[in-house]
Amino acid sequence: MMLPPRLLILALAFAGLSALVFGPIERRLLAIELLQSMGAEDRKEAPVPGALFEGIVLPNGTKVRARVYGPSESKARRTIILVHGIHHRGIDEPRLIRFARHLAQSGCRVLTPELRDLSDYRITKDSVTLIRASVEQLARAETKVGLIGFSFAGGLSLLAATESTTAARLKYVASVGGYHDLHRSLRFLATHSVESPSGRKTRGAHEYGLLVLLYDNLQSFNLESDLPKFRAALKSWLMEDRRRARTLARSLGSEKAQRLFQLIEHEQLGSVSDKLLELLRGQEEELRELSPAGKLGQIHTEVLFLHGAGDSVVPPEETEFAELELRRASHPNYHVLITPLLEHVRVDHPGDYKQKWALVALVSRLL
Repeated sequence: MMLPPRLLILALAFAGLSALVFGPIERRLLAIELLQSMGAEDRKEAPVPGALFEGIVLPNGTKVRARVYGPSESKARRTIILVHGIHHRGIDEPRLIRFARHLAQSGCRVLTPELRDLSDYRITKDSVTLIRASVEQLARAETKVGLIGFSFAGGLSLLAATESTTAARLKYVASVGGYHDLHRSLRFLATHSVESPSGRKTRGAHEYGLLVLLYDNLQSFNLESDLPKFRAALKSWLMEDRRRARTLARSLGSEKAQRLFQLIEHEQLGSVSDKLLELLRGQEEELRELSPAGKLGQIHTEVLFLHGAGDSVVPPEETEFAELELRRASHPNYHVLITPLLEHVRVDHPGDYKQKWALVALVSRLL
């Protein structure tokens, strides 16, 4: 997002007048610089990833692949753990690398742990364990760290922060485009019907979300011997390697498997939504355990929410539900922004000065 020079001048003036109310001027200026640089960069040029980091170890002794950006711990103004969403490239996804590098340029030390299940399009308890291990091990020398989760990792990060030992090591936990109730979010992908605190409304869900939902439930579609090939074809499709996906699909033996792949090709997966809803009903208890819903009052640190008003993967109503729960729990320190400037986890929409300033204010709390 580019902030025009006039906004920069206004921001400087407003920051000077409102420092006592909104916090240090420095963080506002860093937030402006961060958003300016993200909007101005050449996205055709591949970003340079951070150095590999092997300091995170799970309770079972497994080492977690991670990258680290920015100054040494002793010189950093803050340490931030940045958790990627559902994407096959995980910590090597270009948008994540760019954001980590921009945070590092603001003087923060940034760590991006790899959640292998999310890289394989699966949402599991193991990811929560990994997030908690990252926080607890990185906060040993640093008094407290920031935790930012993107997309479905936003909900997982909130869930990780409900554990008191983890929360005690956090400066804040932030959900960017994350869910509150995983079962409700997945129902949206299958029905194009949004549930909100004020009722239901119809909104088109992004086809990508439905593809992920299908991938996670393929074993229930009775594809038999075609299942491994179909899974590989669907994963290639999700990875945007359409040529390989179609090549694999041509080797499918059953007419049933071929028809299902044709639905993917022609963006007609809505025809299997009833089947997916039936499967989701059987997973309700498991999905509830993977949701921060009903547990946000246990988070004893600052809680931040940033959500795109037009998000078609995880609807912004999820953040509305989260805000309602925190308000009812009389949580003393939370901040919420639902903005038209954001599309899921990308800041690339136009807006007015008021909307841009609200985004600067929220982002400044991360720095």
